[in-house]
Amino acid sequence: MRRIITFAGIIWFAILLSACQQIAVEEVSYDPTDLRFSGERALAIEAEFVGKFPNRASGEVENREAAEWLEATLTEFGYLCSIDTWEVVNYSRTVPLNNVICALPGDSQEEVILSAHLDQSPFTIEGADDGGSGVAVLVHLAEIIAQEQPWPYTVGLLITDGSLYGSLGARRFVESHPDLGRILGAVVLDNLGHELYEGLSSIPLGQFKRYGSIGLQLTAQEAAAVQDNGWIPKIPEPFMQLRDQIAPLSTDDQGPLIANRVPAIGLAGWASIENRQFLAETRYSPLDTIEGQSAEVLQNSGQAAEGLFRQLQTLEKPLQDRAPYLYFAESGQQLRPGFIILALAAFAVFFFLASYLVGRQEAGGYLDGIITSLPHFLGLWLPILASIFILYLFVAIGLISRYDVYPATYNDPEISQPRVVVLLLWAIALWELLQLGRRLTDLYLQNKAPIAFSQIKSFALVVVGLGAGYLLMINPMSVILLFPLVLWLFIGGRKGAGRLLDIALMLLGASLVTIFLLYLGFEVLGNSIAIFWYFILLVAIQTISFPSALFISALIAAGLSLVIPLPGSRHTAQEHGEVAETAGPAASANS
Repeated sequence: MRRIITFAGIIWFAILLSACQQIAVEEVSYDPTDLRFSGERALAIEAEFVGKFPNRASGEVENREAAEWLEATLTEFGYLCSIDTWEVVNYSRTVPLNNVICALPGDSQEEVILSAHLDQSPFTIEGADDGGSGVAVLVHLAEIIAQEQPWPYTVGLLITDGSLYGSLGARRFVESHPDLGRILGAVVLDNLGHELYEGLSSIPLGQFKRYGSIGLQLTAQEAAAVQDNGWIPKIPEPFMQLRDQIAPLSTDDQGPLIANRVPAIGLAGWASIENRQFLAETRYSPLDTIEGQSAEVLQNSGQAAEGLFRQLQTLEKPLQDRAPYLYFAESGQQLRPGFIILALAAFAVFFFLASYLVGRQEAGGYLDGIITSLPHFLGLWLPILASIFILYLFVAIGLISRYDVYPATYNDPEISQPRVVVLLLWAIALWELLQLGRRLTDLYLQNKAPIAFSQIKSFALVVVGLGAGYLLMINPMSVILLFPLVLWLFIGGRKGAGRLLDIALMLLGASLVTIFLLYLGFEVLGNSIAIFWYFILLVAIQTISFPSALFISALIAAGLSLVIPLPGSRHTAQEHGEVAETAGPAASANS
């Protein structure tokens, strides 16, 4: 087994070492002297918008009035506009949402889209930076663009609703758009005006899957670099790229676009570390007011967005690059997507091979061992699955609120304040289901041939391989979360004190997932240990789909099967073929 691991590791690293390629960046082809964006004008638009329409959270009267004002204003500029109204479920109530969709026909039906969101957090009043600043930049850009028509490509404007609750407006747009393939690029504008911002960030994060085009991010940098104001959108560092591709939990409107293969990028303000906590606390509070907005910051943000728009209008062909990738700014190189997928696929194949080598030693052969160990696995997996259906039941009867996607506001009580009664009821139900599963497994295994630990281990490794294959199909970079499960190869079915070592190896194998969840809770979502409640909530409202829940629960059951002995008085046979002690006359005869 050690030779297999060593050989697989050498091949894996050889694949990665040969995977780098230089990224070619097209030269800027728009004229920087054409830039006309005015920070003072944008600030005036923002002051008018947030002053006329405070408290415009999704579902509020002011929300609809804000949409109507935007439709009228952009129509006056010369755009063809409409309001798309539909309903969603949020906090277990039906909420009407309103997207404003506008178009300015160009020489081609292919589109360049500018987007912002009109809604705000229900925990703020004006929603100046989060919502208002993006709307102001978009409206002023739309004003400039309309004065210079016709453009080579059709100009699309998308002002979304429901952004703070799972990018609902952006999801609605991609679901109803007649042909997403004709979108050359989409620029999503948000959080662009606060006086503490010192630059811009690129946001290439998809919603639940995929990652944004590195070519589009580099295009945004090049388009801003010729403006000499220093506001060049930052591309995430390799670690952040890796983190975001492992778990693409976008809370921004470019997320659904990227998830549906639209070349899209989010532009948002960037602040120094000492100011980030204050901005995070301000964003979803009554402190997010127009007084904190800066004409100079809006000027720099708006010019970067205008430059990117103008550059996209000069493209002769769509940006074709795709994730997964890792881009290194210092060298201008990236790990090629194809090689990354090949390396991750090799990891999945490794577990299938390890499963075969572990299981083939038994007398009945490999497939017989898989079938023989299935009841032990099902006795653990089916109870966990049943507990997932109990979570669905909790939603149906109102113990957990219903959502179309998820509650996405960081300080939303649904996320930060776990429902202790719900957790307690679920934990009791899970325990009882596991006990029932053990009893049924024991009854089934009566008078059956003993199960060797190598057979149980072989089956668990197959589950890991299948899980890696599933992740390869939906979000390849997430396979990295399974890397520590290599430690499961060293679990030996030990007894007595040795079982503690096996349990430690099982838990260490799952450590990366736990550490990653804690990192998301403390550093990304800001809801600390409540991340585990949030995860349960996502399962309950099926943001984590049932197929994904099947995969997660199967991995948990596979790990438990390696350290939980067979039920009743039955024990596994040892690796070298020693027959286990079993209950019943037939088992004694077999012994």
